Amino acid sequence: MNESNPPPLPAPARNSLGKRLGYKLLIIASCIVLLQIPLFLVESKREERAQRQIDVVREITGAWGEDQLVHGALLAVPVASEERQAEPTFLHIAPTQLEIEGKLDPQILRRGIYRAEVYDADLKIAGGFTVPNQASEWADRLSWSEARLVLVLGDAAGVSLVEPLRWQGEEIEMAGQSESETGVRGIGARVAISDVSERFDFSVTVSMKGSESLQFAPLGQESVVTLVSAATSPSFVGAVLPDSREVTAEGFTAHWSVGSLERALPRVWCSADVGKMLGRAGGEDPFGVVLLSGVTDYRAVERALKYGILFLITVFAGCFLGEFLGGRPLHVLNYLLVGAALCLFFLALLALAELVGFGAAYALAALASVGLIVTYARAVMREGKAVGALAMVLGGIFGYLFLVLRMEDLSLIAGTVLLFVLLGAIMYATRHLRFEENQSLGGGAV
Repeated sequence: MNESNPPPLPAPARNSLGKRLGYKLLIIASCIVLLQIPLFLVESKREERAQRQIDVVREITGAWGEDQLVHGALLAVPVASEERQAEPTFLHIAPTQLEIEGKLDPQILRRGIYRAEVYDADLKIAGGFTVPNQASEWADRLSWSEARLVLVLGDAAGVSLVEPLRWQGEEIEMAGQSESETGVRGIGARVAISDVSERFDFSVTVSMKGSESLQFAPLGQESVVTLVSAATSPSFVGAVLPDSREVTAEGFTAHWSVGSLERALPRVWCSADVGKMLGRAGGEDPFGVVLLSGVTDYRAVERALKYGILFLITVFAGCFLGEFLGGRPLHVLNYLLVGAALCLFFLALLALAELVGFGAAYALAALASVGLIVTYARAVMREGKAVGALAMVLGGIFGYLFLVLRMEDLSLIAGTVLLFVLLGAIMYATRHLRFEENQSLGGGAV
């Protein structure tokens, strides 16, 4: 017995659902474009608040101490001028060996809802000088009796205490040195040099205040730096990474060693070149630690906002599928109100992140947004299955996005995987869609 196929539907009947489906998707796309306006306004507010934080942090660190760049010690020897009226010049000798042992005590200073990460640092700077052969061309004009040892620091205003300099076993008080005295600004003292063939050892302890970062420029032919701190989230930066490091819940220990082949500086230079030499050491060769986390709260909010359109597409797709599966039509106003709830999520995230941190802010803002959308969808759709599916979609999206935001290196691949999963879910849910007359799409209301 042969089964006969049913007669085909008339063309207008077959195309009516397709047209309504196209109109619906066009309206949803228009809603997504329109909702970019409030997302843009939230981003503008984020930029304003982030700039306000930068300004407040600058005010705090300006009073406490700026980023510190420690060059170390130089030996400044006056060079007698051939003309009596001419300004004296200096020969600067870098140490043969430079060792710095430092202890960093981090602190948090607050002003209102803003905070700045600052520190107290105790540095023991020690090493030795030998007069290199390059100084021989000035030998007859060098005033060794007027030689001074100078500590070159990035922000000398942040220095709170300098203990007496120990030079060849003797203690010498140190004081601020002007460029006219040594050819470079710093903290120094006059030292006794009798026999230039000897090695001259020194050590001094300096206490200083700084903020955010502490870096070192390798002036010594051999430079060794050891740093310990209670800071638990250090970021090691610069031209040279630590030879060894240990970061635990109690703090970190880091050790750097820079040899003569790794420093692009001569051992001797005259005062005319000192600015260029120090600038090169401070601009190309510094290394150290930054006490800031990889992703600040404002940067994390910015990254979340970049996923705003993905939020809208995903949630609207869930609403559309709920409308399709539940058979109850949704008005364009329903989509706009759901989109407004998502935009409020980002605004709440920004506001709460300033008070409780990004993690807690994300959880609170997500709960508020999901609760608002699900409650509204239940009242509108009146279909438990569709509302439950929407709640699961929202929870999964918010949870997965939080993980993506915490992945700095793997965020791109994680976001791409999410898009594939969402597209696959939509394709699976719509696999039985047929443009037939009895497939109503909830009555077709838009």
